[in-house]
Amino acid sequence: STYLQILGHILQQSKVPFEFMVTMKGENGLNWGSIAENGTYVDGIQGDVENGRVDTVCAFYQMTPNRFKHFDFTIPVTDSESDVIRLIARGAYKLVVTSKSSWFVDNLKFSADPFFVALRLALVYASADEAIRLIQRGDHILQMVEDSSVVEKMGAICFVLLFSQGLPRKGAHFILPKKSPWIPFLNEQITMANSFNDYTYRRYFEERNRFSAGMCEPSWLALATGTSTQLKALSEEEG
Repeated sequence: STYLQILGHILQQSKVPFEFMVTMKGENGLNWGSIAENGTYVDGIQGDVENGRVDTVCAFYQMTPNRFKHFDFTIPVTDSESDVIRLIARGAYKLVVTSKSSWFVDNLKFSADPFFVALRLALVYASADEAIRLIQRGDHILQMVEDSSVVEKMGAICFVLLFSQGLPRKGAHFILPKKSPWIPFLNEQITMANSFNDYTYRRYFEERNRFSAGMCEPSWLALATGTSTQLKALSEEEG
């Protein structure tokens, strides 16, 4: 994965001994962690980090006020990525999310930013498979982070567009236990490996996301004579 390559590169270049631990997915996917009544994580990947069982996790996290209570963050490894507001506000679409713990949902719940406040009433929680079905209905918009496996699935579906321009962006960080002694070291190494990090990120996410769906049969769309039925998922930057 991208995270494994970036973190592995940093550790190998600095000759720091390390050990990777593998977490297997269950029937419902990875267990990211659940929070107990006392406000701490009791299990899952985030529980392992907060409780110091591991030093970090091979995943990128965006900063939110709620996450600051549990973790320390490195400097950003790279960036991860209106008309949407207008469409949702007038009831033309509902917003679907597949993760209740993402930075987007965290800000949606607690932020006073008008962008997030305007979206709260239209929010729908769904599994990845449910989200795909809702998107295919044509009256929902799915918010995804670029490293989500759902991105690839969506990019292969006919008459589905992927876009990120004009949407809020968040830096991507590694998380560590509070007061971790590894923070200064990782910050220095991330800075030194900036070119490698940027190349790896673009290779896996920006290049990966330029999907072309298979040949699509004309459906409810009224296609003009001579119009190609191959709909490409759009993620190109304006040049």
